[in-house]
Amino acid sequence: MKLSKLLERLEYKFIQGTKDIEIAKVVNHSKDAAKGALFICITGMLADGCDYISEAVRKGAVAVVMEKEAEVPDHITVIRVRDARQAMSRIAAAFYGYPAEKFTTVGVTGTKGKSTTACMIYDILKEAGHKVGLIGTIGVCTGQRTVPAKHTSPESLALQGYLREMADAGCDTVVMEVSSQGLKLHRTDEVFFDIGVFTNLGEDHIGKYEHVDFEEYKSCKAKLFKQCRLGIFNRDNPYWEDMAEKADCKIETFGFSEKSGYRISGEKRIQEKNMLGICYELEECKEHCLKKRKSFVRLSMPGQFNIYNSAAAFAVCRHLGVEKEEILKTLFHVQVRGRVERVPVNLAGEACGSSDFTVIIDYAHNAMSLQSVLEMIHSYHPVRIVTIFGCGGNRARERRYEM
Repeated sequence: MKLSKLLERLEYKFIQGTKDIEIAKVVNHSKDAAKGALFICITGMLADGCDYISEAVRKGAVAVVMEKEAEVPDHITVIRVRDARQAMSRIAAAFYGYPAEKFTTVGVTGTKGKSTTACMIYDILKEAGHKVGLIGTIGVCTGQRTVPAKHTSPESLALQGYLREMADAGCDTVVMEVSSQGLKLHRTDEVFFDIGVFTNLGEDHIGKYEHVDFEEYKSCKAKLFKQCRLGIFNRDNPYWEDMAEKADCKIETFGFSEKSGYRISGEKRIQEKNMLGICYELEECKEHCLKKRKSFVRLSMPGQFNIYNSAAAFAVCRHLGVEKEEILKTLFHVQVRGRVERVPVNLAGEACGSSDFTVIIDYAHNAMSLQSVLEMIHSYHPVRIVTIFGCGGNRARERRYEM
């Protein structure tokens, strides 16, 4: 593809060389450079891409995109931009043929519940006959392959590549977890979402390598609702109005609140052999509904947080035309790996009955999530709870103490 084509939606300053050259590959790591590559210099937390220009050129790069002055051989084309990450997002979309424009897109953001909500939507749509792509913490499903996730929201070059695969596989819908870092670092800039979901917000991801404070964290989350047609918000979360006030989209809500468009009530726990679950009523109270419609939702996943996750998934899938009976059937069977996941237990080669003990694995990686899981377990009145937790590195030190 011609370099000039890759720059068509980009504001830039042409420094040297020619735009009439073929680009075979776009990279932001010099180790990935090859003959005919365009190398984008990203200034990261630990390294500056401009320090690796000579290595990229040695490996065959023919053009460089950069934010600042740096030494570049005369025969290499140089493009100057204000923000290299933003430029990378636009260049990546152009390189892969703007794949996000090929299908319906759903973005899910929030401190907790992104993975579960996204997987619920994914499973419902698949059961309803859609060809669906999924991008998130649990992994990337392109319709052709499944790839382990490095980031909740992949870097824009990887993201656009996955979207291209999904388009080529014939996907009609893509469901994506959208992280605050993904929004802050322009990874999802070139994806305009048909539906955006806000699950909840609490203090997290604040530290040296993430967000400087809670206000920045909240502001980054809210960016999703400037790039979608419809925003579906958890009205019970105290920050939902902060998130919605600057939104450029139509707004709907779900929650226990009397003002919710999808109103939750009648919560009850289910405790059966080999199953901990929860059930509730969900009433569609939206303005355009001439008659309020109630659905009885039954989940084989426990916890009030999964009431919110499933209500959000229900609202999204109703907007995408799925019949409520199909949604309810799938929600009862859905299980999400590592999210209050029950593990089959064998002791001395024999299956243990439900009266012995239950093992649950959960991704809880901060105090807010861990507290929610423990409160949920307490609500089933166990005789004893044994908790083992870990805390990943390269995060704020306070996180481990809080957990």
